[in-house]
Amino acid sequence: SEDIKVADGFTIKNIDKDKTVTIDDCEIDGAIVTINLNDALEGRYEYELKLAKGEVEDFAANAADADSITFDGIDLAPLPDLIP
Repeated sequence: SEDIKVADGFTIKNIDKDKTVTIDDCEIDGAIVTINLNDALEGRYEYELKLAKGEVEDFAANAADADSITFDGIDLAPLPDLIP
């Protein structure tokens, strides 16, 4: 797998509420894309992550095919700020 050059075209939808989840930004580290969200994905809902065709590209100009995956959210509480 090649390192990723461009990572656009991701969407996340709350399937149960039929509502799009806001993506804050995407970070690229080699061949890994981290999607940062504004809000947590609650465990009581099912979500769908979609990738539009050609929106992720590596340094060799190979574009990814369209794809999607469904998953459940998770109820993790944020860690408290332990530094005074």
